[in-house]
Amino acid sequence: MLTMYSLAKALEEITPDISTIQHPLIYKLSKNDRTHYLVGSHHYASLSQFPKECRDLFQQCQSLITETMVKLPLESLQKYGLINQGHNYFIGKKLGNFEQAFLNDMQEIFAHLELVCPVKAVSPVALFEIWACVKGMKMDDALVKLAKELKIPIVSLNPMEVWLKNWNERVSSLFYSEDCFCSTFSQNILDYYRNNGQLNPYVQHELDIYLQEEINHNRLPANKVEELSSINQAWLQLFTNEHEQGKNNILMACGYEHVFGENGLLKGLKEQGFCVEKFTPGSGFQEEVQSKRTFEYAK
Repeated sequence: MLTMYSLAKALEEITPDISTIQHPLIYKLSKNDRTHYLVGSHHYASLSQFPKECRDLFQQCQSLITETMVKLPLESLQKYGLINQGHNYFIGKKLGNFEQAFLNDMQEIFAHLELVCPVKAVSPVALFEIWACVKGMKMDDALVKLAKELKIPIVSLNPMEVWLKNWNERVSSLFYSEDCFCSTFSQNILDYYRNNGQLNPYVQHELDIYLQEEINHNRLPANKVEELSSINQAWLQLFTNEHEQGKNNILMACGYEHVFGENGLLKGLKEQGFCVEKFTPGSGFQEEVQSKRTFEYAK
């Protein structure tokens, strides 16, 4: 159990300058006298940006299903050859003056993932992917920290073997060498620290829409629809398996693009016999109302 994250930190108490999500994508899922909740998140949003009613609900859940990494065993990195045999020169060579900031963040991330290993012993590929996963899934990571504080079970929608396999495949398919990978993606890390963690304008624009407007469905490129369809089917099966085991009050959190559409989780859950109700601030859960906003992805 991690003690470095207090419940107060996990919930990130609201401060006046933080925008509250105006139309949170939270759904109540009811079937066989058991109730669960689905949250469609923007990965860069903060738990503190949800209305207090929502944050109170998160605290009451009895288990969490999440899209992000929960634990990263050293043995798994070793199995996929993601531990360096020699010294890791990537950090000092590529990151320069931001080396210490990166090391400090990685040490905190390693503790959160219960990875007992020196940072510099992990391969550059794995280091970047671990860093990007946690930094790029802020809300998901905060929910995991909260679940660990509450000592409730956590299940990952993406098995660790999938993460590790994808890391290796991504490098082999996109880059000629590990050094080429490091040269390209170290720039992302440098940009992050130079900008003090601020989001790039495109991501910030997407986040602003998520915070301020009501989103009901997406128009995705055909290849993205097909990709999400297979992922959503696997996630739906995992969730229904958890339900059929008799679990109650499950919180499933995933990116909002998985929620809507013909192959989205909402439609699949309804087809599985779940009663679905949408949360509205101030009114609680009620029959879903069609949204005025269509969220579009860049082609």
